[in-house]
Order: sequence, then structure tokens, then C-alpha cells
Amino acid sequence: MNQSIDNSLFFKIIRDKYIRFNIRNYLFNFKIEISLKDLFNNQTLNHLISFNIPLLLKVNQNEFLEYHKSFIKFINNKNNYINNLIQHIVFIDGFNEKIPIGFIGKQVKFVDLGDDFDQDLEIGTFPQDSELEKLVFSYSFNRPIKDDLLPSGLKVCYFSRDFNQCLGENTIPKSVTKLRLLEEMVEQKITNNMLPPNLTFLKFSGTVDRDFKFPSTLTSLSLVSFTSRITTNLFPSTLDTLRFLDVVWSSPLSKEILPSNLKHLYFENDYPYSLDILPDSLTSLDLGFHLNTEFQQPLPRNLKRLIFSLAYDKPLPYPLPSSLTYLEMQNFKTCTFKPGFIPASVKTLVYCQSPSAPLTPGVIPEGVTSLTFPYSFNSLLQHGSIPSSVKHIEFKSIYSFSIEKDVIPSSVESFIIRIKDQELDISLPPENTCSISFYFKANVPLYKPLLFGITHLDYISNKEINSEYIPSSVTSITFRDYNIELKKGDIPNGVKELSLGTSFRKPIDPNTLPDSLTKLSLNKSIYFKFNENIPKSVKYLSLYVYHDHLIKIERMKLF
Repeated sequence: MNQSIDNSLFFKIIRDKYIRFNIRNYLFNFKIEISLKDLFNNQTLNHLISFNIPLLLKVNQNEFLEYHKSFIKFINNKNNYINNLIQHIVFIDGFNEKIPIGFIGKQVKFVDLGDDFDQDLEIGTFPQDSELEKLVFSYSFNRPIKDDLLPSGLKVCYFSRDFNQCLGENTIPKSVTKLRLLEEMVEQKITNNMLPPNLTFLKFSGTVDRDFKFPSTLTSLSLVSFTSRITTNLFPSTLDTLRFLDVVWSSPLSKEILPSNLKHLYFENDYPYSLDILPDSLTSLDLGFHLNTEFQQPLPRNLKRLIFSLAYDKPLPYPLPSSLTYLEMQNFKTCTFKPGFIPASVKTLVYCQSPSAPLTPGVIPEGVTSLTFPYSFNSLLQHGSIPSSVKHIEFKSIYSFSIEKDVIPSSVESFIIRIKDQELDISLPPENTCSISFYFKANVPLYKPLLFGITHLDYISNKEINSEYIPSSVTSITFRDYNIELKKGDIPNGVKELSLGTSFRKPIDPNTLPDSLTKLSLNKSIYFKFNENIPKSVKYLSLYVYHDHLIKIERMKLF
């Protein structure tokens, strides 16, 4: 009966030309998700053809076993118009079956083998004359790749962590320009002839031959679990972006090793040597998660973007470059800073300091327009500590201090804060000058009225909500694990966005939801049962669906 209701409403919507027009426009650059089962429903098939939108075929193991032979006949029918629409294939839900020749058609442009696929692939699985442009191997895949297996027109090829097979000189097609290779491979040394000659992007791990040089066409290179010695001439002069993600350092870098025109440099792991080798050409520097080094000279004078990641917490002996416009200081929890340390050129700032000291005036310079306090920040804000140039403020984590009047300047246009203490006193600029996103994370039932000014309520509890404690300023409510039937008035009039979450399965009676609602997220089955009780004011709808449903449309314009 429920399936009948689902189908009846679905086809009622699909037959409406205006709604179909809006759906098609929305999905113009997207794909309609379908399953193998959907393709053998004639009514569904006819409507898919009428959309004329590329299809993303999701293949799970059970449907594959039932339909794969019929599917091969289906796509080899030259009179079957829908063949050209199936451009993406993704294997899901633990799929690990041998893929027969003919299952992946010539028109397919993208294939993702999922997380669990680990079967031998025969030559012809991917047609040589196919339009396949991108191929992603599963995390579990660790089978030999035969020469001529991969189509000659392939452009993007990603191998994953478990792949540990030897490659030949013709294994990777020469057409490939983006390659993610052997993230856990340490067995085979890679030679120059194994890599395509026109690579522009490479994510690489393992070891290389002594005379190895990365292709001269590379512009972006990421080294992961790289164990070979890094020598002069290893990197091409064309390199624009270089990432050291997990390198075993046997010796320090030198200025002769790094390309003189390098623009972006990232260290993720511990680099135990001095950073006096940075080229002046650098405009972006990310001092990574486990970096533990000292600065022996000033940073490059042309640097515009600088990130000190979560694990870096050392005093800096030199002033920061006056060219900086973006600065992240994620984890300086043992440091306090004096006025003048942060350059006046900085516009976007992610700031953290010792929580034992308040943020004093002058540390954040005039000129900063966007200010973010990261997860590790929890210091008291003083009067004058936030300059009048700031327009956007966000607290990433729960903030546990009250904010006095005029601490937040009137220049602020958007303010995002997260609290869970109902005793805090937060004073903000007038509502007509500041768009306030005031998140209250309630993991216990509300026990008193919330602070006026809160706009977003994130309700985690599965205890009955008390609307008397929700101020009229709230415009967005998100339920996480709520599954209690709603009564009239539980959702206050004035709420514009409501997410009932995936756990909510209760009936929705007439007049339960306010006419102020414009955006609604709820379980697909609830929508199909009680859609007539949803206010006509709802213009955008998000349905929580699973992979075996035909279409997943978020914020579809309904009226």
C-alpha cells in the first residue's frame, strides 16, 4: 500500500510540466540517481527518458546478481535511447562481484568501483573506444592491472590505499593527466617510463629509482608515505603546488631542491629541520598538523596565505610578512600576542591564543574583516578587542563566556556563535545592523526560556520540546534524534526552516506546522503519507531517502 502511495504521488509530480521544468533546470548540471531495479520498471524508464538528463547508476550487490545479465542485453540494444544517458556508474553497499565484459558501456564517462571491490578485471571490462574519462578504484582493490586494460582516452585515474601491484610501462594510459598512485605501495620502485608523460596532477607514495625525475608537465604534486631521498632535480620547474603529506625525512631540504617558482607549499607531518629553504616565490604556506620546527629566518616576503595548523604552538622570532591577507593560528594555546604581531594587511583571520589570558585590544588589527575563533579558542573578549573593521565573526566551538555590551562592534554584519549554557549573557548589535546566527546546542531538555536573539536551535534530545522556552527570534530548528509526535504550537510561528531528521516517523496532523515555514526536511515516507498537511508556504523540500529510491532532490522548488 505504501509503495502504491509513493508511486502515485511520484508520477503525479512528474507529469506536472511546470514542476518537471523546475526539476530539470535544477538538475541541469547534476545527475538523476537510479538503481538497476529502476531501469526495469517501464513506467519509470519512460519518465527518465522524458527528462533527458544524465543518469548516475548506483549498483548494489543484490540487484547486480539479479539484473546484470538483463542489463547487459538492455544497454547493447542499439534502439535503446537511455543508453546514452547512463554516464556515471558507482558500485555501493559492499559490492564485490566480478564485473562481466559488456556491463560498462562505451558511453560511460565516470566509474567508481566503491569501497570493497577486489576482483580481477579482464581486458574489455572498460571498452578501449569508450568515453570513460575518470576511474576510481576501491579502497580494497589489490589486483594486477594488465596492459591495455584501461582505455586509451582515460584522463583521471585514482588508485587507493591497498593497491600494491607492479606496474608496467604501458599500464597507465599516456592520456592520463591526473593520477593518484599506490598510496600504500612500498614494494616497487617507480621509473620515469611508468608515468604518463602529460601528467599535471599526481598524488604519489612509495619509492623511486635513483635517477627518477617527476614529469616536466606537473603543476601539482602530493607525496604520501614517500621513502626515497629527496634530491636536486627531482621536482620539475613547472611545479606550482607541492604537498609533503607523510614523508620519511632522511635529510633536510635545500633551496636548490624546491622549484624557484613554487607558489603553494604544504607540510603535514613533522619536518625536523630548519625552514630556511623557502623560496621567495611562495604565496601560500601551510605548516602542517605535526610540524615541529624552528624558524631561522623570516618567512618569504610575498606570502599572502599562512596557516599554522592544529599542532603548531611555538613562539615566532620574526615578524610576519606584511603581504599577508589570510592567516590561520589554530592552536597557539600557550602563547599570548602583543599588538603589532599580526600584520595590518590581514583581512581574514583564524585566531587562537592561551585561554588563561583575555583577548586584549590591539592584537587583532584594524583591517580584519572576517574573524573566526577555532575549536581550541575559549578566551574572554574585552572591550575594544574586536576592531570596528570586522564584518563577520564565527565561533567554531561552544563558547563559555558572557559577552558584554559593545564588545561586538556595530560593523559586524554576520555573527555565528554556539553555546549550550543557558545562563550566559550575550549582548549583540541591533538586529537591523547584524544578521545573527545564534546556535544553541540543546543536548538536554530546555528548562527555561532561551536567550532572545537565538536564531538557530539544534535540538539533540528526544524529550518533548517545550515551545514556551523558544524565543520568537528562532527561525531555524533542527531535530537530531526526535521521534515524538508534534502538537500544534510545538513549532512556533516564525520558524522558516525546519529539519525533522531521519529518526522522526510520527504522523503530521493538519495545522501542526506553522505557515511561516519555507524550507522543510523530513523522511520521504512521512512526506508521502502526510504531504497534504504540509503548509503551502513550503517552497523548498529536502527528503531523506536511501540509495534504492529513484531521485534524491534537495531543496526542490515545489510551488
